[in-house]
Amino acid sequence: MYRFQTNESKRKSTAAAEDHLAAFQQLEKTDLTWTIACPTYLPDGEETGKYRTGKNVLPENGIKISVRDTAAFAYKEFTEQTCVHNRVGLAY
Repeated sequence: MYRFQTNESKRKSTAAAEDHLAAFQQLEKTDLTWTIACPTYLPDGEETGKYRTGKNVLPENGIKISVRDTAAFAYKEFTEQTCVHNRVGLAY
């Protein structure tokens, strides 16, 4: 099960999560080079450079990560490609 499908999710609507899952499932069928960044709650904030990642899982007890740290991860992944063909959970 995906998080949005469990009681852990606080979402009132799962439409966006279902669309994201469908996109992920389509990407899995391609030969493209892809990585999906899966941040938790995205408040504004400074880039700390100190965040946790998990391939295909959200880091345990992950609550939030700033927009700037999410962008920093995306740029690093784009240049280094260490998580190709994975969803990557991002959190502090």
